[in-house]
Parts: sequence; structure tokens; C-alpha cells
Amino acid sequence: MPNTPEEFLECCRVLKEKGYETPIGANRWWLETFVFAQAYADLYNGGDVAAEVEALNAGEARYSDYMRPGFEFLKTLIDLGYVDAENALVSEAFEGAGEGEDFMAGKCPIVMAYWGAANTDTAYGSPSFNMEVIGFPSARGQMPVLSMTGCGVGERAEHRDEALEVVDVICSDEALQLYAETNRVISPSKNVEVECVEALRPLNDLVQADTYVLASNAGMDVEQWGNTCLIVRDLLGGASVDECMAKLDALQDAA
Repeated sequence: MPNTPEEFLECCRVLKEKGYETPIGANRWWLETFVFAQAYADLYNGGDVAAEVEALNAGEARYSDYMRPGFEFLKTLIDLGYVDAENALVSEAFEGAGEGEDFMAGKCPIVMAYWGAANTDTAYGSPSFNMEVIGFPSARGQMPVLSMTGCGVGERAEHRDEALEVVDVICSDEALQLYAETNRVISPSKNVEVECVEALRPLNDLVQADTYVLASNAGMDVEQWGNTCLIVRDLLGGASVDECMAKLDALQDAA
């Protein structure tokens, strides 16, 4: 399994030589998340996170400096034909552009398959082979990227108190335990223990060792996930890396 971007490129080269037209499935979420693994592996796994975020918010450091290696790597994947940029531009999940069907037919060897690997009956119709989910290759090795989902209630919402009670239920240990067990995924809470499926074990081991990158960080003045998704779209649509970094700089200057 590839641990670094260089090893991943070599895997794609060999797969292309073996006849796979595009080794990487057309899934934009896959590509957006890859950028985060390249950008912030050092920040979250070795640096002083609080100090680095403070420098970003003060304008002393630039998000574009962090993000550039990830965008340059993605541009390399596109230029070498390892990614179907046209399909990826309009595809969100594995079913979006027939990625699931292509994977099962042997046309696409690498897919974004976190949930699918845990729920193969639903996602892939009980495949006859075993799947394994790894972290995204980075300079620090395989790196899980955790995207965060938040629940919010408007301060002046008509049924504010009732809505807050619903959020309390959704985020309770009992509900999260049921969620993780039903979906057979990695536990979303340190208070919840669950036996994830074997396919997710390499990823789970890294997460349990506190090795991961966050795709959202409320401490950063520039919102990460949504903005990165939009700028990756620009790259897939033909924008240069410099143009993408200029957009990121503009967002930081405005913030």
C-alpha cells in the first residue's frame, strides 16, 4: 500500500500501464480530501497547532503555503491522466458517475470507499473480494482526514429549546453508539467504543493513535472544507495552481 505521494504516483503509473484508463475514480470528495492530507499533515502531527493557527489568523502565515503542495500534487494527477477531471468536476459520491459500477467491473481500481467498505452489501452488492481502506498518502505516511459535521440552532429560532433538546439526543453517547454500530464505522466519539469492520481497521488504528488531519477547524478564520471544495472545482475545470492559490489568499485577506 502506498505511504507517500511518490509511492502513490508510482502505483498509478503501474496501473495505467496495466490498462486502467484512469486509475483514480471520479469522486471530487476523494480529491478534495487528498489536498487536506498533503496540506496539514505536519500541522496536526508534529507542529504546535495552536501557534500555527494563530499565525494564520494574524496573517503571518499563509494558507496558500500549506495548500500549494496538495494542489500541485492534484494537478500532477490530472496532467498524467490518472484522474478523469471532467467527470470528477460533476461527481460527488461513488454512485455519481458510475464509479461504483466501474469499480465492480474492474475498470477503476481505487475508489473513495470509507462508508462503502463498511457497508459493501449496500454499496457494492456483496463483492467477492475484500476491501481495505487506508489513509491518504502524505509526507508523514498514510493519513486519515476527518471531515467534521456540526449541528447548530439559531439563537432566535421559534422552537429553540426543543431544537436544542433534539441536538442533545442526536449527539448523545447512546445515539452515537447506535449510529456507529448500525453503519459499522469508526467511532465518532471518545466516549463510544465500537468494533469497526476489518476493512476499516488500518484507518481506525491511525485514528486511535491520534494520527489524522482535520478538514474543518473552527479556530481558523478561513472556513476550510467548503472553500477548498470550491477551489478544487476550479482546478478540475482548468484553473492553474497559482490562480487557485490567489483565491485562497483573497479569502484570507478578507478574513
